[in-house]
Amino acid sequence: MKYVPKAYLEGQVQNINDVLQTNQRNTFFLHRAYGGFQLQQVAPVGGDYSVRGTISISPGYVSKREMYNYLTAFLTGMSMLRNNSVTI
Repeated sequence: MKYVPKAYLEGQVQNINDVLQTNQRNTFFLHRAYGGFQLQQVAPVGGDYSVRGTISISPGYVSKREMYNYLTAFLTGMSMLRNNSVTI
């Protein structure tokens, strides 16, 4: 794949949310800043679900190509764990 459309990245994040059956309290999403993308997750602040914050899942803001590689690895790892192909 030469060009990575933003919609493709968003589709990968939606796949992660679907597989993990996330809800509004713990959903994954892409944040864009500084010309790059970062995978983040909604999280409670101090264990209080009435106050929401975010945690960074991926390190820093990266290009679409790097985020594509990161999300592909994330999904591959989830698939391997689901199929018991790897032990931790």
